[in-house]
Amino acid sequence: MAAVIPAIAPAIAPTAGIGIGGAINIVGFLGSGLLAIPGILSFFNKEPANTITVNIGVGDTNSSAPLPFKFGNQPNGETLGGSAPEVALFDGNGRLIGRAHEHTIVTSGGAISLKITGKSGTSVSQVPEYIQLIHKGAVAGPVDPICVSWITTTSSSTSNSDFRSWNAATARACDIPWYPSSAQMGGVQSRFQPPCFWMDGSGKLGGEFPVAMSARLLDFFFPGAPGLAEATAKQWSERPDTLCEAPGRQNFYKKAGDCIPYYPTGLSEVNMKDPDNGYDFSFTSIKQGHVTDCKNPGERFKRLRDFGGAPVDPKVEEFVKTAELKSNLILGPLAGRAAKATGTATESGPTAIITEGARLPRDMTTGTILDRRVENRLQEPGKWCQERRLVISEFEGHSAKDVCESGSSWGPDMAVVPEGLFCDMCTRKVYPICGAKKKKQAPGEFGILGGQLCFDLKVKELRVQGKIASRQVLESEGVKMKEYEVVKEWK
Repeated sequence: MAAVIPAIAPAIAPTAGIGIGGAINIVGFLGSGLLAIPGILSFFNKEPANTITVNIGVGDTNSSAPLPFKFGNQPNGETLGGSAPEVALFDGNGRLIGRAHEHTIVTSGGAISLKITGKSGTSVSQVPEYIQLIHKGAVAGPVDPICVSWITTTSSSTSNSDFRSWNAATARACDIPWYPSSAQMGGVQSRFQPPCFWMDGSGKLGGEFPVAMSARLLDFFFPGAPGLAEATAKQWSERPDTLCEAPGRQNFYKKAGDCIPYYPTGLSEVNMKDPDNGYDFSFTSIKQGHVTDCKNPGERFKRLRDFGGAPVDPKVEEFVKTAELKSNLILGPLAGRAAKATGTATESGPTAIITEGARLPRDMTTGTILDRRVENRLQEPGKWCQERRLVISEFEGHSAKDVCESGSSWGPDMAVVPEGLFCDMCTRKVYPICGAKKKKQAPGEFGILGGQLCFDLKVKELRVQGKIASRQVLESEGVKMKEYEVVKEWK
Protein backbone atom coordinates (compact mmCIF):
# COMPACT_ATOMS: atom_id res chain seq x y z
CA MET A 1 0.00 0.00 0.00
CA ALA A 2 1.24 3.48 -0.84
CA ALA A 3 2.17 5.90 1.89
CA VAL A 4 -0.65 7.66 3.63
CA ILE A 5 -1.45 11.27 2.81
CA PRO A 6 -2.58 14.06 5.13
CA ALA A 7 -6.30 14.62 5.45
CA ILE A 8 -6.04 18.25 6.42
CA ALA A 9 -4.08 20.61 4.20
CA PRO A 10 -2.87 24.03 5.37
CA ALA A 11 -5.33 26.82 4.76
CA ILE A 12 -4.84 28.56 1.42
CA ALA A 13 -4.78 32.34 1.52
CA PRO A 14 -7.54 33.53 -0.79
CA THR A 15 -7.67 36.50 -3.08
CA ALA A 16 -9.10 39.50 -1.27
CA GLY A 17 -12.89 39.56 -1.34
CA ILE A 18 -13.23 36.10 -2.88
CA GLY A 19 -12.73 33.68 -0.02
CA ILE A 20 -11.65 30.07 -0.30
CA GLY A 21 -10.96 28.77 -3.77
CA GLY A 22 -11.69 25.14 -4.58
CA ALA A 23 -12.95 24.17 -1.15
CA ILE A 24 -15.78 21.83 -0.32
CA ASN A 25 -17.13 22.54 3.08
CA ILE A 26 -20.31 20.52 3.55
CA VAL A 27 -21.73 17.04 3.15
CA GLY A 28 -25.44 16.61 2.51
CA PHE A 29 -27.97 13.80 2.74
CA LEU A 30 -29.58 12.34 -0.35
CA GLY A 31 -31.75 9.23 -0.36
CA SER A 32 -30.11 6.52 1.68
CA GLY A 33 -26.65 8.02 1.89
CA LEU A 34 -24.49 11.11 2.25
CA LEU A 35 -23.45 13.26 -0.70
CA ALA A 36 -20.63 15.78 -0.99
CA ILE A 37 -21.87 19.23 -2.01
CA PRO A 38 -19.59 22.13 -3.06
CA GLY A 39 -19.55 24.86 -0.44
CA ILE A 40 -17.38 27.76 -1.55
CA LEU A 41 -17.25 30.85 0.61
CA SER A 42 -18.07 33.81 -1.57
CA PHE A 43 -19.40 36.76 0.41
CA PHE A 44 -18.08 36.81 3.98
CA ASN A 45 -16.21 39.94 5.00
CA LYS A 46 -13.09 39.78 7.08
CA GLU A 47 -13.86 39.72 10.79
CA PRO A 48 -12.36 42.31 13.14
CA ALA A 49 -9.13 41.35 14.85
CA ASN A 50 -9.44 38.60 17.46
CA THR A 51 -13.08 37.95 16.65
CA ILE A 52 -14.72 34.66 15.78
CA THR A 53 -18.27 34.72 14.43
CA VAL A 54 -20.56 31.71 14.67
CA ASN A 55 -23.76 31.65 12.62
CA ILE A 56 -26.48 29.13 13.50
CA GLY A 57 -29.28 28.49 11.02
CA VAL A 58 -32.69 27.18 12.04
CA GLY A 59 -34.93 24.97 9.94
CA ASP A 60 -38.10 26.10 8.14
CA THR A 61 -38.88 29.29 6.26
CA ASN A 62 -41.54 30.83 3.99
CA SER A 63 -45.16 31.59 4.77
CA SER A 64 -47.29 30.58 7.72
CA ALA A 65 -51.05 30.49 7.28
CA PRO A 66 -52.89 29.98 10.60
CA LEU A 67 -56.35 28.55 10.20
CA PRO A 68 -59.36 30.35 11.74
CA PHE A 69 -59.45 28.42 14.99
CA LYS A 70 -57.21 27.97 18.00
CA PHE A 71 -55.74 24.93 19.66
CA GLY A 72 -55.48 25.30 23.41
CA ASN A 73 -53.77 28.51 24.49
CA GLN A 74 -51.12 28.55 21.76
CA PRO A 75 -52.57 30.06 18.59
CA ASN A 76 -49.19 30.19 16.86
CA GLY A 77 -48.18 26.68 17.80
CA GLU A 78 -44.76 25.11 18.02
CA THR A 79 -42.39 25.67 15.10
CA LEU A 80 -38.90 24.57 14.11
CA GLY A 81 -37.62 27.74 15.75
CA GLY A 82 -36.98 28.01 19.46
CA SER A 83 -34.57 29.05 22.20
CA ALA A 84 -31.11 29.92 20.91
CA PRO A 85 -28.39 27.48 22.02
CA GLU A 86 -25.15 28.47 23.71
CA VAL A 87 -22.04 28.04 21.55
CA ALA A 88 -18.56 27.08 22.74
CA LEU A 89 -15.37 26.90 20.65
CA PHE A 90 -12.27 24.82 21.40
CA ASP A 91 -8.75 24.57 19.97
CA GLY A 92 -7.02 21.41 18.73
CA ASN A 93 -6.12 20.40 22.29
CA GLY A 94 -9.70 20.61 23.51
CA ARG A 95 -9.04 23.87 25.39
CA LEU A 96 -11.89 26.35 25.58
CA ILE A 97 -11.47 29.40 23.34
CA GLY A 98 -14.68 31.10 24.41
CA ARG A 99 -18.45 30.91 24.84
CA ALA A 100 -21.35 33.01 23.67
CA HIS A 101 -25.08 32.86 24.29
CA GLU A 102 -27.89 35.11 23.10
CA HIS A 103 -30.88 34.69 25.41
CA THR A 104 -33.41 34.96 22.67
CA ILE A 105 -35.83 33.04 20.47
CA VAL A 106 -34.75 32.23 16.91
CA THR A 107 -37.62 32.25 14.46
CA SER A 108 -38.20 29.43 12.00
CA GLY A 109 -36.02 29.84 8.93
CA GLY A 110 -33.92 32.44 10.70
CA ALA A 111 -30.33 32.53 11.89
CA ILE A 112 -28.47 33.91 14.86
CA SER A 113 -24.97 35.36 14.79
CA LEU A 114 -22.77 35.15 17.89
CA LYS A 115 -19.33 36.71 18.31
CA ILE A 116 -16.55 35.51 20.59
CA THR A 117 -13.88 38.15 21.15
CA GLY A 118 -10.63 38.49 23.08
CA LYS A 119 -7.36 40.34 23.38
CA SER A 120 -4.51 40.04 20.90
CA GLY A 121 -2.46 36.89 21.43
CA THR A 122 -5.18 35.10 23.36
CA SER A 123 -6.84 31.86 22.27
CA VAL A 124 -9.47 33.84 20.39
CA SER A 125 -6.81 34.70 17.81
CA GLN A 126 -6.64 31.00 16.91
CA VAL A 127 -8.73 29.12 14.39
CA PRO A 128 -11.29 26.99 16.27
CA GLU A 129 -11.18 23.27 15.56
CA TYR A 130 -14.10 22.07 17.68
CA ILE A 131 -17.54 23.49 18.32
CA GLN A 132 -20.25 22.68 20.85
CA LEU A 133 -23.89 23.76 21.03
CA ILE A 134 -25.82 23.52 24.30
CA HIS A 135 -29.56 24.16 24.29
CA LYS A 136 -30.59 26.62 26.96
CA GLY A 137 -33.59 28.83 27.42
CA ALA A 138 -34.17 32.53 27.04
CA VAL A 139 -34.16 34.77 30.10
CA ALA A 140 -37.94 34.92 30.27
CA GLY A 141 -40.38 32.16 29.47
CA PRO A 142 -39.99 28.42 29.03
CA VAL A 143 -37.28 26.66 27.08
CA ASP A 144 -38.53 25.91 23.58
CA PRO A 145 -37.07 23.04 21.52
CA ILE A 146 -35.22 24.18 18.39
CA CYS A 147 -34.39 22.47 15.10
CA VAL A 148 -30.84 23.44 14.08
CA SER A 149 -30.06 23.17 10.38
CA TRP A 150 -26.49 24.43 9.94
CA ILE A 151 -23.50 26.11 11.59
CA THR A 152 -20.74 28.27 10.07
CA THR A 153 -17.69 29.86 11.69
CA THR A 154 -15.36 32.59 10.43
CA SER A 155 -12.55 34.53 12.07
CA SER A 156 -9.92 37.16 11.32
CA SER A 157 -6.84 34.98 11.53
CA THR A 158 -6.42 34.07 7.87
CA SER A 159 -8.66 36.46 5.93
CA ASN A 160 -11.60 34.09 6.17
CA SER A 161 -9.80 31.13 4.62
CA ASP A 162 -10.69 29.37 7.87
CA PHE A 163 -14.40 29.37 7.03
CA ARG A 164 -15.90 26.16 8.41
CA SER A 165 -19.38 24.70 8.33
CA TRP A 166 -21.45 21.81 9.62
CA ASN A 167 -25.01 20.84 8.80
CA ALA A 168 -27.62 18.47 10.19
CA ALA A 169 -27.39 15.98 7.32
CA THR A 170 -24.72 14.19 9.35
CA ALA A 171 -26.99 14.27 12.41
CA ARG A 172 -29.77 12.63 10.43
CA ALA A 173 -27.32 10.03 9.16
CA CYS A 174 -26.76 9.08 12.80
CA ASP A 175 -30.49 8.71 13.58
CA ILE A 176 -30.70 11.92 15.59
CA PRO A 177 -34.30 13.26 15.62
CA TRP A 178 -34.68 15.43 12.49
CA TYR A 179 -37.11 17.09 10.09
CA PRO A 180 -36.79 18.50 6.54
CA SER A 181 -36.24 22.22 6.06
CA SER A 182 -36.48 24.72 3.23
CA ALA A 183 -34.06 27.21 4.81
CA GLN A 184 -31.12 27.95 2.53
CA MET A 185 -27.70 27.40 4.11
CA GLY A 186 -25.56 30.53 4.24
CA GLY A 187 -21.98 30.84 3.09
CA VAL A 188 -22.16 28.41 0.17
CA GLN A 189 -22.67 29.11 -3.50
CA SER A 190 -24.79 26.13 -4.49
CA ARG A 191 -28.38 25.97 -3.25
CA PHE A 192 -28.50 23.64 -0.28
CA GLN A 193 -31.36 23.10 2.15
CA PRO A 194 -30.13 20.61 4.75
CA PRO A 195 -32.51 19.01 7.23
CA CYS A 196 -32.53 20.21 10.82
CA PHE A 197 -31.99 18.24 14.03
CA TRP A 198 -33.91 18.76 17.23
CA MET A 199 -32.40 20.06 20.47
CA ASP A 200 -34.35 20.28 23.70
CA GLY A 201 -32.97 21.42 27.01
CA SER A 202 -36.42 21.58 28.57
CA GLY A 203 -37.03 17.85 28.87
CA LYS A 204 -40.60 18.35 27.64
CA LEU A 205 -40.48 15.08 25.75
CA GLY A 206 -38.71 13.07 28.40
CA GLY A 207 -35.23 13.14 26.93
CA GLU A 208 -36.30 12.33 23.36
CA PHE A 209 -34.03 15.03 21.88
CA PRO A 210 -30.34 15.73 22.56
CA VAL A 211 -29.47 18.67 24.79
CA ALA A 212 -26.12 19.38 23.15
CA MET A 213 -23.82 18.44 20.28
CA SER A 214 -20.15 18.81 19.39
CA ALA A 215 -18.21 18.42 16.16
CA ARG A 216 -14.64 18.55 14.90
CA LEU A 217 -14.92 21.24 12.26
CA LEU A 218 -11.85 20.07 10.34
CA ASP A 219 -13.57 16.77 9.55
CA PHE A 220 -16.22 18.66 7.58
CA PHE A 221 -13.80 20.83 5.58
CA PHE A 222 -12.15 19.57 2.36
CA PRO A 223 -9.71 21.96 0.66
CA GLY A 224 -8.63 21.41 -2.91
CA ALA A 225 -10.22 18.98 -5.35
CA PRO A 226 -13.63 17.45 -4.51
CA GLY A 227 -12.28 13.89 -4.42
CA LEU A 228 -11.64 13.88 -0.67
CA ALA A 229 -15.14 15.15 0.13
CA GLU A 230 -16.72 12.56 -2.14
CA ALA A 231 -14.63 9.78 -0.60
CA THR A 232 -15.59 10.94 2.90
CA ALA A 233 -19.28 10.98 2.01
CA LYS A 234 -18.97 7.49 0.55
CA GLN A 235 -17.15 6.21 3.64
CA TRP A 236 -19.72 7.64 6.02
CA SER A 237 -22.52 6.07 3.98
CA GLU A 238 -20.84 2.66 3.89
CA ARG A 239 -19.38 2.84 7.39
CA PRO A 240 -21.65 5.12 9.44
CA ASP A 241 -19.87 3.96 12.58
CA THR A 242 -16.89 6.11 11.55
CA LEU A 243 -19.18 9.11 11.85
CA CYS A 244 -21.77 8.12 14.43
CA GLU A 245 -19.57 6.08 16.79
CA ALA A 246 -16.65 8.51 16.69
CA PRO A 247 -17.33 11.02 19.51
CA GLY A 248 -14.23 13.04 18.65
CA ARG A 249 -15.65 13.68 15.19
CA GLN A 250 -19.32 14.24 16.04
CA ASN A 251 -21.20 13.70 19.26
CA PHE A 252 -24.65 14.32 20.74
CA TYR A 253 -25.42 14.57 24.42
CA LYS A 254 -28.23 13.66 26.77
CA LYS A 255 -26.47 15.83 29.34
CA ALA A 256 -23.80 18.37 28.50
CA GLY A 257 -20.48 18.27 30.34
CA ASP A 258 -17.57 20.59 31.06
CA CYS A 259 -15.48 19.42 28.10
CA ILE A 260 -15.82 17.64 24.77
CA PRO A 261 -14.11 14.57 23.29
CA TYR A 262 -11.17 15.60 21.09
CA TYR A 263 -8.25 14.01 19.29
CA PRO A 264 -4.88 14.80 20.91
CA THR A 265 -2.56 16.91 18.77
CA GLY A 266 0.02 14.69 17.10
CA LEU A 267 -2.28 11.69 16.70
CA SER A 268 -1.23 11.33 13.08
CA GLU A 269 -3.48 8.37 12.24
CA VAL A 270 -6.54 10.54 12.79
CA ASN A 271 -5.26 13.12 10.30
CA MET A 272 -4.29 10.64 7.58
CA LYS A 273 -6.20 9.27 4.61
CA ASP A 274 -5.67 6.07 2.68
CA PRO A 275 -4.48 7.14 -0.81
CA ASP A 276 -6.14 4.11 -2.40
CA ASN A 277 -9.72 5.14 -1.55
CA GLY A 278 -9.56 8.42 0.37
CA TYR A 279 -11.02 6.81 3.51
CA ASP A 280 -9.71 7.30 7.03
CA PHE A 281 -6.39 5.52 7.42
CA SER A 282 -7.41 3.99 10.76
CA PHE A 283 -11.06 3.45 11.64
CA THR A 284 -9.99 2.35 15.11
CA SER A 285 -8.17 5.62 15.79
CA ILE A 286 -11.12 7.64 14.55
CA LYS A 287 -13.54 5.78 16.81
CA GLN A 288 -11.36 5.30 19.88
CA GLY A 289 -8.52 7.82 19.65
CA HIS A 290 -10.36 10.66 21.37
CA VAL A 291 -9.86 11.81 24.95
CA THR A 292 -12.01 13.67 27.46
CA ASP A 293 -9.93 15.24 30.21
CA CYS A 294 -12.42 16.64 32.68
CA LYS A 295 -14.33 15.17 35.61
CA ASN A 296 -17.70 15.86 34.00
CA PRO A 297 -17.55 14.87 30.31
CA GLY A 298 -21.31 14.74 29.95
CA GLU A 299 -23.60 11.86 28.97
CA ARG A 300 -23.95 10.66 25.42
CA PHE A 301 -27.38 10.83 23.81
CA LYS A 302 -29.06 7.59 22.83
CA ARG A 303 -32.40 7.75 21.07
CA LEU A 304 -35.14 6.26 23.22
CA ARG A 305 -38.00 6.12 20.75
CA ASP A 306 -38.45 4.93 17.19
CA PHE A 307 -40.70 7.78 16.06
CA GLY A 308 -41.56 6.01 12.82
CA GLY A 309 -42.30 2.64 14.33
CA ALA A 310 -45.47 1.43 15.97
CA PRO A 311 -45.49 2.43 19.65
CA VAL A 312 -45.81 -0.18 22.33
CA ASP A 313 -49.40 -0.56 23.43
CA PRO A 314 -49.61 -0.80 27.23
CA LYS A 315 -52.54 -3.20 26.82
CA VAL A 316 -50.28 -5.74 25.17
CA GLU A 317 -48.37 -7.99 27.53
CA GLU A 318 -44.78 -7.80 26.30
CA PHE A 319 -42.92 -10.28 28.41
CA VAL A 320 -40.52 -13.16 28.29
CA LYS A 321 -41.00 -15.83 30.91
CA THR A 322 -38.49 -18.48 31.71
CA ALA A 323 -39.63 -21.47 33.72
CA GLU A 324 -37.63 -24.36 35.08
CA LEU A 325 -39.60 -27.57 35.12
CA LYS A 326 -38.24 -30.56 36.92
CA SER A 327 -40.34 -33.63 36.44
CA ASN A 328 -40.27 -37.21 35.25
CA LEU A 329 -42.79 -36.18 32.62
CA ILE A 330 -41.72 -34.76 29.24
CA LEU A 331 -43.14 -31.21 28.97
CA GLY A 332 -46.63 -32.41 27.96
CA PRO A 333 -49.08 -29.70 26.93
CA LEU A 334 -46.61 -26.93 27.77
CA ALA A 335 -44.57 -27.84 24.71
CA GLY A 336 -47.17 -26.29 22.42
CA ARG A 337 -46.84 -22.91 24.13
CA ALA A 338 -43.09 -22.75 24.06
CA ALA A 339 -41.31 -20.58 21.55
CA LYS A 340 -38.15 -22.46 22.40
CA ALA A 341 -37.69 -25.49 24.61
CA THR A 342 -34.39 -27.03 25.64
CA GLY A 343 -33.81 -29.74 28.19
CA THR A 344 -31.08 -31.48 30.11
CA ALA A 345 -31.18 -34.74 32.04
CA THR A 346 -30.59 -34.62 35.80
CA GLU A 347 -31.01 -37.08 38.67
CA SER A 348 -34.31 -35.47 39.55
CA GLY A 349 -35.60 -35.76 35.99
CA PRO A 350 -35.53 -33.66 32.83
CA THR A 351 -34.99 -29.92 33.22
CA ALA A 352 -36.79 -27.86 30.60
CA ILE A 353 -36.33 -24.16 29.93
CA ILE A 354 -39.49 -22.65 28.45
CA THR A 355 -39.23 -19.24 26.78
CA GLU A 356 -42.63 -17.76 26.14
CA GLY A 357 -43.33 -14.82 23.79
CA ALA A 358 -45.85 -11.98 23.87
CA ARG A 359 -49.53 -12.72 24.39
CA LEU A 360 -52.64 -10.58 24.17
CA PRO A 361 -55.20 -10.35 26.97
CA ARG A 362 -58.46 -12.15 26.35
CA ASP A 363 -60.39 -8.92 25.73
CA MET A 364 -58.17 -8.01 22.77
CA THR A 365 -59.16 -10.60 20.22
CA THR A 366 -60.49 -8.30 17.50
CA GLY A 367 -58.75 -5.79 15.25
CA THR A 368 -55.07 -5.60 14.41
CA ILE A 369 -52.30 -4.80 16.84
CA LEU A 370 -51.17 -1.98 14.53
CA ASP A 371 -54.59 -0.30 14.70
CA ARG A 372 -54.60 -0.44 18.49
CA ARG A 373 -51.08 0.95 18.63
CA VAL A 374 -52.03 3.78 16.33
CA GLU A 375 -54.99 4.58 18.57
CA ASN A 376 -52.69 4.63 21.57
CA ARG A 377 -50.25 6.88 19.73
CA LEU A 378 -52.98 9.39 18.95
CA GLN A 379 -53.73 9.70 22.67
CA GLU A 380 -50.25 11.19 23.19
CA PRO A 381 -49.42 12.72 19.79
CA GLY A 382 -46.80 15.13 21.08
CA LYS A 383 -44.46 12.26 21.80
CA TRP A 384 -44.60 11.05 18.22
CA CYS A 385 -45.21 14.09 16.05
CA GLN A 386 -46.29 17.73 16.03
CA GLU A 387 -50.04 17.36 16.01
CA ARG A 388 -52.28 19.95 14.29
CA ARG A 389 -49.36 21.18 12.19
CA LEU A 390 -48.98 20.74 8.43
CA VAL A 391 -46.16 21.55 6.00
CA ILE A 392 -46.88 21.75 2.26
CA SER A 393 -43.60 21.67 0.35
CA GLU A 394 -43.07 22.38 -3.33
CA PHE A 395 -39.37 21.49 -3.29
CA GLU A 396 -38.20 18.61 -5.47
CA GLY A 397 -35.62 17.55 -2.89
CA HIS A 398 -38.22 16.79 -0.22
CA SER A 399 -40.04 13.49 0.20
CA ALA A 400 -43.12 12.77 2.30
CA LYS A 401 -42.41 9.08 1.91
CA ASP A 402 -38.87 9.55 3.19
CA VAL A 403 -39.84 11.54 6.26
CA CYS A 404 -42.76 9.20 6.99
CA GLU A 405 -40.69 6.02 6.84
CA SER A 406 -37.77 7.34 8.84
CA GLY A 407 -37.61 6.04 12.38
CA SER A 408 -35.91 9.22 13.63
CA SER A 409 -37.97 12.00 11.99
CA TRP A 410 -40.23 14.12 14.20
CA GLY A 411 -42.40 17.08 13.28
CA PRO A 412 -45.58 18.17 11.49
CA ASP A 413 -47.52 16.23 8.87
CA MET A 414 -46.06 16.83 5.42
CA ALA A 415 -47.41 17.02 1.87
CA VAL A 416 -44.86 17.21 -0.96
CA VAL A 417 -46.50 18.50 -4.13
CA PRO A 418 -43.86 17.41 -6.73
CA GLU A 419 -43.81 13.92 -5.21
CA GLY A 420 -47.60 13.76 -5.01
CA LEU A 421 -47.60 12.26 -1.52
CA PHE A 422 -48.81 13.13 1.96
CA CYS A 423 -47.43 11.78 5.25
CA ASP A 424 -49.43 11.54 8.45
CA MET A 425 -46.56 11.77 10.90
CA CYS A 426 -48.57 10.43 13.82
CA THR A 427 -49.76 7.22 12.16
CA ARG A 428 -46.79 7.09 9.73
CA LYS A 429 -49.12 6.35 6.84
CA VAL A 430 -48.48 7.68 3.33
CA TYR A 431 -51.35 8.74 1.06
CA PRO A 432 -51.43 10.15 -2.47
CA ILE A 433 -52.36 13.78 -2.92
CA CYS A 434 -55.75 13.96 -4.62
CA GLY A 435 -55.29 14.42 -8.35
CA ALA A 436 -51.49 13.90 -8.18
CA LYS A 437 -49.92 12.28 -11.23
CA LYS A 438 -47.62 10.17 -9.08
CA LYS A 439 -50.34 8.71 -6.88
CA LYS A 440 -49.37 5.15 -7.85
CA GLN A 441 -46.37 5.50 -5.54
CA ALA A 442 -48.72 5.32 -2.56
CA PRO A 443 -51.55 2.82 -2.99
CA GLY A 444 -53.21 4.16 0.15
CA GLU A 445 -56.20 2.33 1.57
CA PHE A 446 -58.84 0.70 -0.60
CA GLY A 447 -62.24 -0.62 0.39
CA ILE A 448 -63.43 2.59 2.04
CA LEU A 449 -66.67 3.38 0.23
CA GLY A 450 -65.19 1.51 -2.70
CA GLY A 451 -62.53 4.16 -3.31
CA GLN A 452 -59.01 5.21 -2.44
CA LEU A 453 -58.10 7.63 0.31
CA CYS A 454 -56.17 10.71 -0.78
CA PHE A 455 -55.18 14.04 0.79
CA ASP A 456 -57.03 17.09 -0.49
CA LEU A 457 -54.74 20.14 -0.52
CA LYS A 458 -57.67 22.54 -0.74
CA VAL A 459 -59.53 21.43 2.36
CA LYS A 460 -56.39 19.92 3.91
CA GLU A 461 -57.87 16.62 4.96
CA LEU A 462 -58.26 13.04 3.79
CA ARG A 463 -61.14 12.14 1.51
CA VAL A 464 -62.11 9.35 -0.88
CA GLN A 465 -60.76 9.87 -4.39
CA GLY A 466 -63.57 10.98 -6.72
CA LYS A 467 -66.26 10.68 -4.07
CA ILE A 468 -67.90 12.86 -1.47
CA ALA A 469 -67.97 11.51 2.05
CA SER A 470 -68.72 13.28 5.31
CA ARG A 471 -66.34 13.27 8.26
CA GLN A 472 -68.77 11.10 10.16
CA VAL A 473 -68.78 8.48 7.42
CA LEU A 474 -65.00 8.46 7.12
CA GLU A 475 -64.50 8.28 10.87
CA SER A 476 -67.01 5.44 11.06
CA GLU A 477 -64.76 3.61 8.59
CA GLY A 478 -61.75 4.10 10.86
CA VAL A 479 -60.20 7.14 9.14
CA LYS A 480 -58.61 9.56 11.61
CA MET A 481 -59.63 13.08 10.61
CA LYS A 482 -57.56 16.11 11.63
CA GLU A 483 -57.90 19.84 11.94
CA TYR A 484 -54.72 21.83 11.35
CA GLU A 485 -53.99 24.86 13.47
CA VAL A 486 -50.96 26.08 11.48
CA VAL A 487 -50.13 25.36 7.84
CA LYS A 488 -46.65 26.16 6.50
CA GLU A 489 -46.12 26.57 2.77
CA TRP A 490 -42.61 26.00 1.44
CA LYS A 491 -42.13 27.32 -2.10
